[in-house]
Amino acid sequence: MKLFRLLFFLIATLSLAPNLLSQNEEGEKAGNYGMIQKPILVPSIAQQIKDGTFISVDPNETTKPGPPKRRGANITVPGKGLPVEGDALVQNQLRSIKRDAKDPLLVFDANTAIYTPSDPTGAVGPNHFVGGWNVGFR
Repeated sequence: MKLFRLLFFLIATLSLAPNLLSQNEEGEKAGNYGMIQKPILVPSIAQQIKDGTFISVDPNETTKPGPPKRRGANITVPGKGLPVEGDALVQNQLRSIKRDAKDPLLVFDANTAIYTPSDPTGAVGPNHFVGGWNVGFR
């Protein structure tokens, strides 16, 4: 029991000690301040075409080339990539003992109340269903 108490106080002290030193005396100043500019109304493309203010791309303009391709050799870093002998974790899982499990329940009762809930909701998981109802509206 004494060891448990000592361990508890040690963990509590170590978890609270960094918070004691993290408080600063001076406060933080605002980064930017001022008035927000009035929003600008930009009409849709259909409205610009209708008004004749739409500026499209010049069809006679030559296309600009994109950035050059990187044609250099791939640099191989020793020790990186897939293991040559096979993945040790996959081998460990293949060697593990396989046990039969129960079949999942495909049909089950989600609501066993005698009234119909007014606002049902739910979420379906891989092998479960969580249902929720707002029982305030009976």
